[in-house]
Amino acid sequence: MIVKVIDPPKPENDHYRRLARYIADADHAGEKALVSWCAGCWAGEDYDLAIHEVEATQAMNSRTEKAKTYHLVVSFRPEDEERLKPEDFLAMEKRFAAALGFADHQRHCGVHKNTHHLHLHVAYNMIRREELTRNEPYKKHMALHEAARELEKEYGLIVDPGMEIKLPPHEKLSQAAGRMEAHSGQQSFEGYVKERHDAIMEASGQAADWRELHLAMAAYGLEFALRGAGLVIKDRHDKKDKRAVKASALDRMCSLAKLEKRFGAFAPAADLPKEAERERYSADPRQKERENLKREFEAGLETRTEKLRLIKEAEDAELLRIQRKWEAAREDLQKEYLAGNLSKRSLIKLIQHSRLNEREDRDTIRRRGREPRLEVKKEHPFASWNDFLKMKAEQGDELALETLRYWENKERYLVAKGDKAPEAEKPDYEALAKRRAEIWETAREREKAVLSADGLRDTSRRALLAVLKMERLEEEEKAFGKPGEAPLFAGVKHSIDNRGVILFTLRGGGLIRDTGKEIYFSAFDAAAKEAAQKYAAARWGKRVVLEGNQIRFAPENILEPERPEKVQEKERGKGLGR
Repeated sequence: MIVKVIDPPKPENDHYRRLARYIADADHAGEKALVSWCAGCWAGEDYDLAIHEVEATQAMNSRTEKAKTYHLVVSFRPEDEERLKPEDFLAMEKRFAAALGFADHQRHCGVHKNTHHLHLHVAYNMIRREELTRNEPYKKHMALHEAARELEKEYGLIVDPGMEIKLPPHEKLSQAAGRMEAHSGQQSFEGYVKERHDAIMEASGQAADWRELHLAMAAYGLEFALRGAGLVIKDRHDKKDKRAVKASALDRMCSLAKLEKRFGAFAPAADLPKEAERERYSADPRQKERENLKREFEAGLETRTEKLRLIKEAEDAELLRIQRKWEAAREDLQKEYLAGNLSKRSLIKLIQHSRLNEREDRDTIRRRGREPRLEVKKEHPFASWNDFLKMKAEQGDELALETLRYWENKERYLVAKGDKAPEAEKPDYEALAKRRAEIWETAREREKAVLSADGLRDTSRRALLAVLKMERLEEEEKAFGKPGEAPLFAGVKHSIDNRGVILFTLRGGGLIRDTGKEIYFSAFDAAAKEAAQKYAAARWGKRVVLEGNQIRFAPENILEPERPEKVQEKERGKGLGR
């Protein structure tokens, strides 16, 4: 497992509620959350009430000016998933909380399953519940490392290298610098300084006073400066004064105490000759001889982005035209209904047809845009610096191969620090998209046949449409389900009661009831809840509301207009009432 502490936000961006809701995946009804829970709260197991409790606790500490929320992420290898049960995550979280000194702190936890590997998120309230003081972990990385190694042995998980990778101090990059280098292909300022470790140490060893040391640093566009209670190495040409590295992070001999012991009280750099500078930091690619390679990547990426943008703009314009066309058609149907030329039943049926036709037109537009997108991606088959290097290396470019090997070594260090998970094998997105389009097209044809069939009662028609939705979900599950994951829709049985409610019985015994306006599911059955949510999305799209074990449709704010004679009857009724 890989354990990572997310850098604390600035106090003005510290929102515990937002993080807790993200952990429970509240905005998407928990679709990517395997399990979520809260601990250390008087609210007990009530997740939302516990959030209010934490916010109240944090508000009662108005002294601290630092962040009050601590965010921990624990990532597990894909091979470990079958070894872990939901209760194991609860036990592991308690061990990590104890290691950090948060055993009695309020916290919200959740396990996300939406990526290649399961990962545990924990939001800790750093404010003690009773004392109302802020608690910040001491030597947190060592404590988390020891806890992770113990848990790996205890649960039989794959052991990650963790802090066992020993690098010389001047070769270690911070997480932020390592992330910047690995993802942008550019050298960080910290990397620039540490690359010149030997030259800087040699120059500082020969310097007799602060001025000579400043002259030696100026040769690389650097200078020593005071910051807080210590010393930093900063970029002389950074007007915003943001690029700086702790001097002791380069070497312990560069700390303020060590240098003042040699040269006396710190003296800032002043009146240094311009000719003293030989080079400066410019965020160039890692090796200067690879600048042409980097320029080729940037030009190709810009061309790819522009072509894809133009394709999307054209597609969006077509989709908007289709939307307006069918909205106008439905408005005409509403007018026909108000004029008394259509019955309500015919109106509903025709509107259903129009929505199916609109969806078909939208899919046609999207399929049409797929080919030019694939052509662009074949012409420029890279979206990142790493992908570009792989492409060039496969074409026989030695410089690209050498650079790629350097970044692979850098990524090995980042994996040990918990910043990057092993890359999963990429699926064939083109084949998956083609298969999904086939399933949807078949389902659409079946729905059209049901809507066009004569002699069907409304109850039977609605039941057939509901069964078709279930069949489509079953087909999608067969095509795109995760290996080893228990199927939800395989073997679903359906029936209709005497009130016209459609009953779906899952293979595990869970029940889903579709009344037409609401969908109910077995309250304490997780599989039934998940299946009901997917079924509701298939019926109504994203405009659904989950309340307890009920899912209902959130309308589009388009109310069916009343016929003029009904309005007159109501007005007459009001007059009689007065």
